Amino acid sequence: MAMDYNYFINTRSIIINLLCCILLLSCSNKSKIVPAPASDEEGIYLNASDLRFLPESVRKAEDYSDRFSLPNNQFLQFTLNNGLKVNYLLRKNLPTISIAVLVDAGKYQLSAKDERLSPLVIKLLKQGTKKYPKKNFQQRATLLGNPINYWQTAQYSIISAEILAQDFELALDLLSQQLISIEPDSDALDVIIEQQLLENKLTQSSGSYLSRLLFYQNNYPSSHFYYHLQPDSEAIKKVIKKDLMDFYQRKYRPERSQIVISGDIDPTLLKKQMESYFSDWKNNHTEIKSTALFDNQLPEMKQSRFDFIEREGAQQVDLLYGVITAARRSPDWPGLKIIAALIGGGSNSRLFADLREKQGLAYYISARQLAGRYSSPFLIQTSVAHNKLIPAIKGITNHLNYLCLNKIEKHELEQIKQQLSGEIVFKLQTNQQRISNKILQLETNLDDNYLFNLKRQINNTTAEQLFVIANKYLCGKRNIIAVGQKNQLENNFRNNLKGYFYEEHHLPLH
Repeated sequence: MAMDYNYFINTRSIIINLLCCILLLSCSNKSKIVPAPASDEEGIYLNASDLRFLPESVRKAEDYSDRFSLPNNQFLQFTLNNGLKVNYLLRKNLPTISIAVLVDAGKYQLSAKDERLSPLVIKLLKQGTKKYPKKNFQQRATLLGNPINYWQTAQYSIISAEILAQDFELALDLLSQQLISIEPDSDALDVIIEQQLLENKLTQSSGSYLSRLLFYQNNYPSSHFYYHLQPDSEAIKKVIKKDLMDFYQRKYRPERSQIVISGDIDPTLLKKQMESYFSDWKNNHTEIKSTALFDNQLPEMKQSRFDFIEREGAQQVDLLYGVITAARRSPDWPGLKIIAALIGGGSNSRLFADLREKQGLAYYISARQLAGRYSSPFLIQTSVAHNKLIPAIKGITNHLNYLCLNKIEKHELEQIKQQLSGEIVFKLQTNQQRISNKILQLETNLDDNYLFNLKRQINNTTAEQLFVIANKYLCGKRNIIAVGQKNQLENNFRNNLKGYFYEEHHLPLH
């Protein structure tokens, strides 16, 4: 017993000594952070204590290249005689199949009229076809179990469904009929216009939507694919059925479309099934205009600017802080994604730790690098009380300025790499996720193995490269947009915006 007791005492002493050594080492080796110098505007500076760094336990450099493995996501493809491309991924022993039809008729259009018609036409698809009048169509659609979804990206109008394998041909029948020969009933136009007006009203009640809309109008020329206007309710009410059918005939063509399927399908029967249901969808053999040179139209921002949108009744200010950066295919894009995760990608990010946890300025704050076919925005967004607008702007400016003057610490970069690698793998678990990633690949004109490349690029990115990327895109001219009630702001809030061109806007924006 005495021997056991002495063993216990000796062991405890060893442990205490080790802990003391570790503590001393951590104190003596603590990384030094050089604060960014103060600017002319009082309060725009950053002390080392303003950043929450990770503990010493994660500072050891690790190789994350093999920490997460990506499953196979290589879709196979064939093309029907009418030009319709079919992408399919065989995943055995799954109870469901995901299917989506992508038509190159998305929410962004080069003409204001087409942009107005696009969301109306996709709503018109479920209002009846030549084979199935509206009531009959809706009854058959309920047999699929899950509803058919209708949605849009910048590039595509999409019809998608999650179905059981035994309902695959029923889904093909319903999808093909909507694409080949719609025949809306007599009240269809009134129904979809009412739906669109309500949808627009709900969307435009969001200050974050209004700020993003103005950001695109400020920073893209009117002839650019990404430039778009606030929906015009009066113009929507004047839309006639002929306009909708003309858009449908021009845009909903097989040569402008692709089908994406993931699940337990029979690849030997698939082409025969597709030909059976979609061969009557006729190609109009017209040349499709290329939209590959829009980045040549992007003007350089001449100065930083601040826009305030007056929105009566706003309880908080919706704040957007943005700049145009790179297209998804750019080699700089993965670095921008890392930076977005670092400063505003979750509860461990710098902005969250500072502006929310430490200063209590906002409930949430996020930073995102958008993924687009053309040069796309890097956006920081939050909502704050009116009396906290200027501290929030200064806080964001602090962190961007610090990023422009200091490299990311190695331990922090490795933690972000681990986080992003896990997110990439997580995005490939279900059929719906596989479909969504395929749509993103097609939308942004990426290679089939873009996720593997993204994971590799993230793992190989260095702190030095991120420092260069940050200075290339995020340290120059910026656009800040706030949406709220002007009479709730401090009387001298404009005096705090030195160096920014200031402009006020009143709804509507167009």
